Amino acid sequence: MERLLIAALFSPVLLQALPALAESPEMSASISTGYVAGGTDTSFLDEGFGKSPYGSADEGPAFVDGFIELNQLIGSDWDARLTLSGSNNLSPGLGVTEATLTYRPLPESGLRYRFKLGAFRPPVSFEHSSEGWTTQYTVLASALNSWIGEEVGGLGGELKVASDNAANPAGWNWDVFASGFYGNDPAGTMLAWTGWTFWNGQTRYGDRIEIPPIPVLGIAQPQSYYVEPYIETDHRAGYYVGGTLERGQQLRVRALYYDNRTDPNTYNDGQWGWHTRFTSIAVQASLPMDFGLIMQWLDGSSVTWDVPTLGPVVDINYHAAFAELTKAFMNQRLTVRYDRFGVDDEDIFPMDPNGENGHAWTASYQWQISRQWLVSVEQLWIEGHRTARTLLGLDPNYADRVALATLRWQL
Repeated sequence: MERLLIAALFSPVLLQALPALAESPEMSASISTGYVAGGTDTSFLDEGFGKSPYGSADEGPAFVDGFIELNQLIGSDWDARLTLSGSNNLSPGLGVTEATLTYRPLPESGLRYRFKLGAFRPPVSFEHSSEGWTTQYTVLASALNSWIGEEVGGLGGELKVASDNAANPAGWNWDVFASGFYGNDPAGTMLAWTGWTFWNGQTRYGDRIEIPPIPVLGIAQPQSYYVEPYIETDHRAGYYVGGTLERGQQLRVRALYYDNRTDPNTYNDGQWGWHTRFTSIAVQASLPMDFGLIMQWLDGSSVTWDVPTLGPVVDINYHAAFAELTKAFMNQRLTVRYDRFGVDDEDIFPMDPNGENGHAWTASYQWQISRQWLVSVEQLWIEGHRTARTLLGLDPNYADRVALATLRWQL
C-alpha cells in the first residue's frame, strides 16, 4: 500500500514535466563489503537481543551496505529524488528508503522556501550527512540515529522557511520547518521489545524486522513477531516541527519535536498502534586543530494498548545521547564516539520487562584511497543491562563486541 502511495504522490508532477526529464538523472551510488568479527549474541535482525546487525554466527566476509540515489531536476524549481537501499538482512535485497518531490523557488525578500512531498525521515541525524542517508564518520551509527533509521519515517509533506545563506555567508543563518505525515504508527515497537541497537542500515518501505519471541506478543490482539514500521493503524496524521541555527562551518544547532499522534488502542494487520513522541537536540561544531564535534540528545515516550483501570500494556520512557569527536588529516580520519542509552519501564505488567540501561564506545579509522575508494576499520564495545533477556534464558547483563574492516566503492 505504501509503495502505491509513493507512486501516486509522484505521478501528477511527473506527467506535467515529461519534457524536462529528457536529460538523464544525476546518480550517486555506493557499495561496501568487508570482514566482520561478530558479536556475542544473536543479532536483533535475526530475532535476537544482539546490539548490532552482526551476531555470534556472522563472523566472516560480509556485504555491509549499499545504495543507489537518483536526482532529477524538473524545470527550474522542482527536483525529484529516489533512494534505493540494499540489505542482506532484509527482504527484498533492494528497497525504497526515500522518494520525494521538492519545490525550491528562488529566494524572495531574503528568505528561501522549500516544500517537500513524498516518503522521508525527519531531519534528526547529524551523522547521516552523506548521500543515500549514509554516515560520514563511522560505519555503524549511534544508537540514537540507528533507531531513527529503524523505525521513524512516513509519507507526507514538509515545509521549510530559511534565511538566504548566500546573502550572509559568514553570519548567522536559520531555518524553521514543519511536517505532517501518514503512517509510522508502530514506531516505538523495537525500542520496547528489542531495545537500542547500532546499525549501518535503515528499513525500507514494506520491510519487516523480526522481534524476539517474548511472551507478551501472544496476548490480547496478537502482535506479529515482526515490526513493519511504516503502516497506519488509526488514519490520523502525525507531525514534527523544528528549527536550525548555524554560523558557517563553525556551529550548527537543531531542535526537533516529533509526535505520531497514534491512537494506542488501534491495530492493523498484526501491528499495534503506538503513541510515540520525542524531542531531539543536535549540535555540530568545528574545534581548534581541525577537530570536529557532534553531540546529540533524544528523550521520548511511547505507549500501546491503554487498558481501563490498569493503564497501558506497554508504557516506556526512553533516552539516548552521544558525543562524537573526529579529526581529518591528509586523506584519513579518526573518530571516537561515546553513547549512553536507556529505556524506563513505566507499566504495571511484570511479565513484559522493557527496562534497559547501557553505554558504548566506538573507535573508527578511515582512509580515502581515492575519490571512489574508502577503507574503514572500526571497533564497537557495548555494555548494559536488559531484564527481558532472561525471558530467553540469557544473562540480563550483556557485553557485545563488534569489529569491522570494510572497503567502500562510491560513484
